[in-house]
Amino acid sequence: MLTLTVFFTDKENSVIRSDISTSVIYTEAVRDSIWKEMWKNVIYMKLTVLMTNETWEEIMSLRRINIVISKWVFKLKLNINEFLNKLKIRLVTRDFSQTYSVDYKNIFVLTVKFNTLQVFLTIVALKNLECHQVNVNNVFMKFFLKKTIYITLSSKVNVASNHVLCILHSLYDLKQAAQNWHEWCITELLKLSFHQSKTDFCLLLHSIKRIMLLLYINNIVMTSANLLHILWFKQALMSMFKVKNLRKTQKILDIQVIYNCKMRILCLN
Repeated sequence: MLTLTVFFTDKENSVIRSDISTSVIYTEAVRDSIWKEMWKNVIYMKLTVLMTNETWEEIMSLRRINIVISKWVFKLKLNINEFLNKLKIRLVTRDFSQTYSVDYKNIFVLTVKFNTLQVFLTIVALKNLECHQVNVNNVFMKFFLKKTIYITLSSKVNVASNHVLCILHSLYDLKQAAQNWHEWCITELLKLSFHQSKTDFCLLLHSIKRIMLLLYINNIVMTSANLLHILWFKQALMSMFKVKNLRKTQKILDIQVIYNCKMRILCLN
């Protein structure tokens, strides 16, 4: 995930949403009367990170090729209590500029069924299981693309004449990005002796350690009666990916989860 985050203190959390420019248009963001210097700085920092990670390489354009365009997205992330948590900036491609069979082919990606989620949480409540969640960071930076894709950036990057930028790693909003990540994640989980449910391929189970997982893009929700087994899985996951440990599940698919362990009740808000 190509995301740069700026965190705020509690005092700064008093800033309301309307006070901050979150324009998705690069030219407007860098001209904003109040926030332009911050956006310019974070864009420069993100470009530095992208180039350091060798996200693309500059090559000579010797033939007619399709160029995928990109844009910066500026986003506010709020806490459950609706206070400002952090500002995020992300470089994404504009998938409508991709050409079928040239830039991509198969783009179908599985997502967890809502019925599966309901049954999953019902089991957690009835059996009073541990339920934790992790978020895998930079998921689209972990694998190489199967297609050769060329990109142009909406900010100033010096490219020599008759040269183009060729993407080496996937970026957000490429049509095939989510599918490539899902395939790779499932492959790694199978190596840990998990197996997929036949009714929902986004539900995975570990027969020995009695762990159940729900996979939704880069979010993984896990449950088990034994906290040590959950900690084992988190440690194994951290050895493969850069993971943000969200600890006990509080939010799934933007749905707030509220526990009452004594009554064995779990509410979705």
